[in-house]
Amino acid sequence: MLGYFNTIQGLIIGQTPFTKFKDGADMKNILDTVLKNYNFPVIYDSHFGHLRDNTMLNIELGLDVDVKI
Repeated sequence: MLGYFNTIQGLIIGQTPFTKFKDGADMKNILDTVLKNYNFPVIYDSHFGHLRDNTMLNIELGLDVDVKI
């Protein structure tokens, strides 16, 4: 991943309703595997990303975001 995950403090993953995976896999299982050696919070299935209305959320570098769950 070119070291990108070494520089972030959290990750928000949008919905991907049109993505098809083999053997019953899903985005969360794949990312859990990829991110298992990193220690930052991940929010899955947020209401942005590749949705029907193509809503997008872009966070530029240097922006601080407070997320309360």
